[in-house]
Amino acid sequence: MIMGVLNNFLPFNFIAFGQLYVTGGMASIVNANTAFMGVIVSGLFLSGEPATCNRVVGVMIGITGVATAIGITPMLPAADANDLLLGSLAIILATIAYAFAGVWGKIKLAEYSPTQSAVGMLICSQLFQFYAAFISLGHQV
Repeated sequence: MIMGVLNNFLPFNFIAFGQLYVTGGMASIVNANTAFMGVIVSGLFLSGEPATCNRVVGVMIGITGVATAIGITPMLPAADANDLLLGSLAIILATIAYAFAGVWGKIKLAEYSPTQSAVGMLICSQLFQFYAAFISLGHQV
C-alpha cells in the first residue's frame, strides 16, 4: 500500500496538479530530477548506497543540466511566475515521492517478486485514486 502511494498515487497527482501551471515540456524537464532525487534519498537512507563524492558531484552536474535546460525562457511568457514556481514545486515533490518509493521497495519489498510488488502497488494505488476521485466528485456536485 505504501509503495502504491509513493510510486503512483502521489507522483501522478502532483504531476497532474503541476501541469495546471506549467507546460508538458517544462514538466518533463523538471521530472528529469527523479534520478538525482533517487541518489540523494538512497544516500540518506540506504547504507549500501552511500553519498560518495562522485555521486554528489554527479547529482550537482545533473541538476545543473536540468536547470540549464529549463533556463529563463519558460518564465518569460508565464502570466504569473508564482504559478510557474507552484507547478514546478509540485512536480519536484513527485520526484521526491518516486525516490522514497525506490528506497521503500529496496528495504521492505525485497522478498517479493517484481510481479507481486507491481501488482500489489498498482491495485493499492488505484484504490486510493478511486477514493480521491469519489471525494472530488462529491465536492463538484
